[in-house]
Amino acid sequence: MLNTFIILLLSFFITSCASKMTTVFYPTKKETSKNYKIGEVTTTNTGSPMVTYKKLQYKEPEYFEPVKTFSSNNIIFETDDRLEVFATLEDGEKVTRSEKFSPHVTLVIPNDGVMLSNAIINQFSQQTNKNQKTLRNNGWYSYPQNVQIINNTWPEGKLFDLKKAKVPTRNSFMYELIYSGNEGKNISLTYREYTDNLIRSAFSQKLNYNLENDSIIQFRDLKIKIISFSNSNIVYQVLGD
Repeated sequence: MLNTFIILLLSFFITSCASKMTTVFYPTKKETSKNYKIGEVTTTNTGSPMVTYKKLQYKEPEYFEPVKTFSSNNIIFETDDRLEVFATLEDGEKVTRSEKFSPHVTLVIPNDGVMLSNAIINQFSQQTNKNQKTLRNNGWYSYPQNVQIINNTWPEGKLFDLKKAKVPTRNSFMYELIYSGNEGKNISLTYREYTDNLIRSAFSQKLNYNLENDSIIQFRDLKIKIISFSNSNIVYQVLGD
């Protein structure tokens, strides 16, 4: 069955018994950003963040995305599929994997996204430690004996786009202060804090300030001057952070 095979799409491998496969390492990058400038007068609508601060640690893994829906070897590729690049071959072509394949199925895609007409279908053997270590370490990948050469039915033209994702990692941090409206001289804010992959809020807090006698509010290190406010928007100035 196809889901027990490793798909390799380099026809010149037909005459070769091995090719160097190198695992791709994606370094962690850092980025700090905020949506405000100290002293700048800003207007924000109700329900929107007045202040957003992000301290991001992330990786930028490469992936291929089909440019259209098509099928090959009974596998349907759709435009929202993501084929993650986890290794490269000696000539720079990229080895990918996908959730729609089994863990032992990979697909080699040329950098231009145009697939070769011939394919080598290869069964990955788990019988020896050498083969198991090959995918984990940067060693030589050796083909088993039961290599089959087939005439693949890839559609003509470019089939995949090479892209980069931006994936937050552990130790990422973001917070936002959201204007929630007012009642008389009282304004309501919501503080939300996100950590690690920033997908969901790890902590939130409702805040209320009475501005009858003082137009400056402070939360933690944030100091904000409130210039005007209504139930539709708020005008303010960040004095310090």
